[in-house]
Amino acid sequence: TTVAGALTVDSIETSGTANTANMNVSSALNTNSLDVAYDAVIQSCLTTHDLIVEDSLVELSSAALKTDVTPIEGALAKIMSLEGVEFNWINRKNEMKEYGLIAEKVAEVAPNLVAFENEKAQGIKYSKMVSLLIEGMKEQQREINELKKKLN
Repeated sequence: TTVAGALTVDSIETSGTANTANMNVSSALNTNSLDVAYDAVIQSCLTTHDLIVEDSLVELSSAALKTDVTPIEGALAKIMSLEGVEFNWINRKNEMKEYGLIAEKVAEVAPNLVAFENEKAQGIKYSKMVSLLIEGMKEQQREINELKKKLN
């Protein structure tokens, strides 16, 4: 189906392992579920309440696909600047509080972890935070090791 406007999907179920070049969204489509028989590559934005992946979510990360690779500098300082919060969504009633971060505040520290729309911070690329957290832990461990040496 080609959709030329917004696509609202209540659930997505996937099965199979074949590759598709892309899933085009280009006219109005109103459905309660979207079954994808193969892997879907979505090159644009898809909004859904929950995305449940039965097996695993794989993001491209091969060195062959990257250029200008450099280590993350000052990861621990960036992590220390972030603030985890508890919150309720404005448009959802009677739900338990959720945990997360505020996109605008993350944009001040690490704008490459934020999804922008019309130059306004809208969402956070949480899976991309893993590398920042790993480098922050390594910085912290180096500090711990230095302190241990001083004590001995």
